[in-house]
Amino acid sequence: MLQSPVEAAATSSLPFCRVETVTRGSPAEKAGLQPSDEILQFGQTREMNGMRQEATSLAAVSVVIQRRGRPLRLTLHPGQDPLIGALFVPV
Repeated sequence: MLQSPVEAAATSSLPFCRVETVTRGSPAEKAGLQPSDEILQFGQTREMNGMRQEATSLAAVSVVIQRRGRPLRLTLHPGQDPLIGALFVPV
């Protein structure tokens, strides 16, 4: 059985960070990020060091998360502000 891209990302990698907080009205909240979400992939990166470059590209960023053990793909629209409104902590 073929896996969806979300399932493939979830099974091929471990979370590299977790969402600690999300600012109300921020791009992160609008994308659907919630505290305790675990980040499996952020754009093309699977490590915290690459997240800033992905978020400041001004383009939509695909974010694969794990929430309550289930993979989910969200789309983040950073906009003009390089701050996306979420605090990430390594896991």
